[in-house]
Amino acid sequence: MATKRVFPLIYGGLIKQTEARVNVLNKFNQEVIGEVCLASRAEIKQAFEDAHKAAPLVASLSSHHRAQILTHLHSLITKNSKEFAEILCLEAGKPINGKFY
Repeated sequence: MATKRVFPLIYGGLIKQTEARVNVLNKFNQEVIGEVCLASRAEIKQAFEDAHKAAPLVASLSSHHRAQILTHLHSLITKNSKEFAEILCLEAGKPINGKFY
């Protein structure tokens, strides 16, 4: 892999890079295919607090609004399906084929 990807923390509306990271390895050849940022205890606590605070808002959304959010999420996943497939195949150490996307 030419450029090692760094996957950030995502919580409470933040996208955050951290110094603490763990390598993501291809399980067959142990090649480092990327890094995942690690959260500190304080960041984990904050993420749980943020989720707890957001729960009433999410619960108050109409089913139509939740459906709109899920439809948008579906479109983002579909738009990026090739990238998802490539990352999953690298991590699994498997060749990619067209049926994934």
